Parts: sequence; structure tokens; C-alpha cells
Amino acid sequence: MIAHIRTMNYIGWWSRGLSYLVPASLRRLFQSVPERITIEFEDRKAIFRHYTQETTSPAAEQTFVLDDTLQKTAIIQWLRDCNAHDTEVLLLIPEPLVLRKNLALPAVARANLRQVLGFEMERRTPFTPDQTYFDFTITGHDKNTNKLNTILIIAPRDRVDPQLDIIRNWGIVPDAIRPSQEHAEGEKINLLSPDARPEQPGDTNRLTLLLVCLVFILLLAVLYIPLSTLEQDVDKLVAEAGQSRKAVQELQALRQERDTLLKQINFLAVKRTSEISSIELLNEITRILPDDTWLTRLVIKDDEIQIQGESDNASALIQTIESSAFFSDVEFGSPVTQNNATKKEKFYISAKFSPEPDI
Repeated sequence: MIAHIRTMNYIGWWSRGLSYLVPASLRRLFQSVPERITIEFEDRKAIFRHYTQETTSPAAEQTFVLDDTLQKTAIIQWLRDCNAHDTEVLLLIPEPLVLRKNLALPAVARANLRQVLGFEMERRTPFTPDQTYFDFTITGHDKNTNKLNTILIIAPRDRVDPQLDIIRNWGIVPDAIRPSQEHAEGEKINLLSPDARPEQPGDTNRLTLLLVCLVFILLLAVLYIPLSTLEQDVDKLVAEAGQSRKAVQELQALRQERDTLLKQINFLAVKRTSEISSIELLNEITRILPDDTWLTRLVIKDDEIQIQGESDNASALIQTIESSAFFSDVEFGSPVTQNNATKKEKFYISAKFSPEPDI
């Protein structure tokens, strides 16, 4: 019994270690309550709260004064102290900025409900969809009238965009915009339009997840069916079979299956160690990019990385990225343009990366 408990504890520890190789957004699918950071503006202050998976009240809270010139460095350090690299980031909107409308819509509108609500918004509020961030929640279905009872939740863009600009200048891209009341009640409202929400991981992350799962399954098989025991059994059966041709052929097939299993295990181990992980690339990009630069899009595909964002001096980024041993063939994918709102230069850069950089 003690040996069994030790074995299960080891497997639990090992599986938790392997889970950190799985992309954060996919790992959240197996977590009941993901960790999250909320940002809320009050007067000339930004209030950050860190919620863990186990608690509904904040595990850490920090207030930053917006006029403080060192605020970006302080915020980054606070996020690091919270180990917040795998969390959801939520911008909470105060209730005075939120408009709610109760609507009863035909049930057939469910398939394209967001588009229908856009039309209803123009009819029943002083706003158009382009002037707002909005989302909805279905509270019920009246079977007698075949109507969906829906709450339309609206926040004006001209009141929310200044807050978004501030946190984006800190290098933070929110996963959701949510009214503070819905957040307190546990609702999953997200006022960001679906096309503005952070993208899902690409093919590289899916391949990494697949390889990790296969390695995990094969290694479990090795734990419960030691290959050394299998080889001893094969040798014993060969000796007992004697001159039986049929028995010899069956045992040879068993040996071949064992060799194939060994090759598969070795192949997956080599494959995993020969490919650079997404986490390493993100760490390297974070390390070499200057503090005045923030990203709006990052794509990792095959052996190429593509980044988009804004910087005070986008032209200097080519040399900065080339200085890293990870990257080569660094070039602009499109001309550098000026963002009149942030006074920064918008850029699109692509580069090749190597799994074994010369350091």
C-alpha cells in the first residue's frame, strides 16, 4: 500500500509538471476557475486585484497612481510578484458607464443574436453598435410566446477607450471588458467584440499539446509494463517453444513490437527536446523588446514568428531582434506607420527562429 501511494504521488507530481508544458489557454479548459487579474479605474488611480483559482476574494491588491511616471515598471514588477503570466486580464467598467436594456426577441434570432441586437440597439438606445462595446445574456425562454428574454449590456466606446489606451500603453492586452456588477456576481459577460478578443493558440501549441499527451501515455505504459520484464518473458517463451516455428514467429513479432515501442518513445523524446517551446520564444521576445514597445498580435508558425504592435522607435527593433541568438532573417512585413492617437510607430515584423540558438 505504501509503495502504491508513493507511486501515485509521484505520478501526480509528474503530471503537474507536464501540465506547465501545455499552453495556458488550453490548460484553463481543465481548471474550474482560472486565475485572473482585474483592473478598475477610480479617480486618478488604477486598482489591480489578483484572484487565484481557490478564492473568490482577491489574493493580492495594489493601487497605482496614474500620474506616477514610474507606474509601468511598478505594475510589471507587481504582476511578476503575482506570477500572473497565465492569468486572464479583465478591465472592469464602473456601473455609471453601463446601460442595460431588457428585450424579448423571437427565438429564431438565437442563431445570429448579436447581429439582431445591433439592430435593436439603434432602435431602442441613442447608440449604434460602432459607438459601443456590448454583450448580452439570455435569462430565459418564454415557450408561450416563443421569445428569448435577453439583457443587452452596453458601454460607450468614448468612455471606455481612454482606459484601454492607458493599460495598453503599459503593455497589457485585456482578455475581456466586464461591468463590475457582473464580475461580482460571477457572470461571464465580455463587452469586447468576438473579433477583438485575444486569438487562440496556433498550430504550434496544438502540436506541443499532442506531443506532450503522447509522451505522457507512452511513459505511463513503461511504468506499468517494464520493458526489461517483457524481454525476459520473451526469452523464456523462446526457450520453451523449442523448434516450434509458429511459436518462434509469434515471439519474434512480440520482439518487433517492443522495438517499435522503444523507437516511438525515443522519437517523441528527441522530437520534444529538438523543438523550441512557445514559452521560450515569449520569454526571449519579452526580454529583448524595449519597455516602450508593446504587442497587439504574435503568431508562431513552423519556424517563423510574426509580431505586430507599436513602439517609440520601430526602426530600431530589427537590430534589437537580430541581436538575439534565437532569431535570424528579421524583416518588416509592411511599412512602418504612425498611430496619431498614441504617437507611436505601428510595425509588423517577421523572423525565423532556431530550436538550438548559438549562445
